[in-house]
Amino acid sequence: MPFLSNFQPNLLIVSAGSDANQADSLGWINLQPQDYKVFTDYCLQLTPKVVFGIEGGYELNSLTQSLVVTVERCLAMGI
Repeated sequence: MPFLSNFQPNLLIVSAGSDANQADSLGWINLQPQDYKVFTDYCLQLTPKVVFGIEGGYELNSLTQSLVVTVERCLAMGI
């Protein structure tokens, strides 16, 4: 994050793959859907202009939960 903070981006484009969810057998990473709230907060602290490109995520329940958390966080920030 220090690198990005120093860079001060005007726009942040995020490849938002949800295959890192614990429930997704392809990712082998143990994130929970609520962890995407933390990632979204980090992005929004850098700039309010964020584009989330949704890719990856093959376990539909955890993918849906992760997307909902991301969108809710953006809406809560007024974005």
